[in-house]
Parts: sequence; structure tokens; C-alpha cells
Amino acid sequence: MNKIRLIAFSCITSLLVLALALPLSVAESHATHQVGPLDLSGELHGAPYRIRVPAVWNGTLLVFAHGYRDKADHPGEVDNRNADIAPSGALEAPLLAMGYALAGSAYRDNGWAVEEGIHDTKDLTVLFRSLVGQPDRTILWSVSLGSIIGLESMERFGGIYDGALCMCGPGAGSTRIWDSGLAL
Repeated sequence: MNKIRLIAFSCITSLLVLALALPLSVAESHATHQVGPLDLSGELHGAPYRIRVPAVWNGTLLVFAHGYRDKADHPGEVDNRNADIAPSGALEAPLLAMGYALAGSAYRDNGWAVEEGIHDTKDLTVLFRSLVGQPDRTILWSVSLGSIIGLESMERFGGIYDGALCMCGPGAGSTRIWDSGLAL
């Protein structure tokens, strides 16, 4: 089962990279921004964050909303507080090489943190603009629980994001997903 998930995840991430690369190769951006390389991290309203900007930035900011992270609520467990900027560490270097700026938040809490994720992701996007500059376009990309955050963020803050890629989302048909899981 893990091998199937890995193959599916690899296919999805490959399609994502292709989807992000095509618009820029078809209509090349006229402006490049010489602001990097930057690797910034910190905490914003209790939420760890990370921002990476390549030496030659193509003007597109990809803001990542991660999936569900279990709370450390048993003895010996430790909360995952990593501010991931891509769904796979393998995607980070190629996206930076293609000129994309990347940003991600760990949210201020783990667990079912939808409301926290919505606000922490928006706050990070606003922080990017004050620390780095105004992107030509801002794309919110997300997986799993993060896709709920992505879909709701687009509805609430459409002026902040130019588009969203919401993958593996419970928002794509929760009832069917849970019913098929129950059958297993």
C-alpha cells in the first residue's frame, strides 16, 4: 500500500511541476527579480515559517499549506513543527532552480487546525510581501487537510492569491473518501 501511495504522490508532484512550468515557458515573464538567494525562517503569531527565494526570482510565489499533522498527545511524542515549503523535499531544489519563491507555515497548532492554517498562511503571504517584495503572482498549493485551507483561503482572500492547486483534498468529496475507507 505504501508503494502505491508513493507512486501516486510521485505522479501528482510531477504533474504539479509540469503545470507550474508550462505557463512560464509559454509566456515568459519579462521581469526577473534579483532579490535572493534568501532563506528566512522564524515564528509569526506562534506559527513557525520558512521562506526561500532563489538568486533569480521569476516573480511567482508558491505558498504551501501542509496536510494534517497529529498532535503530540501521548507520552514520548513530539509535535512536528517543521515549516515545510513543498510537499516533498525533492521538489524544493527544482522549483528554486526554475525561479520560484517558496513559503510555508507549520501553523500555530497541530491537529485539525483549519482555521489556524487559513490565518497563518495568509499572514505568511503578507509577511513575504513586506520582507521580500510584491510577487507578480501568488499561487497557493496544498495537500490533504491543507486543501481545505487552500479552498477556503481562495474564497476568503481571493485578492491575495492568484490561484490555487489543492491536491488530495477531502474537499473533493469527503463522503465518498470516508465511505471507501470504511469499506477497507
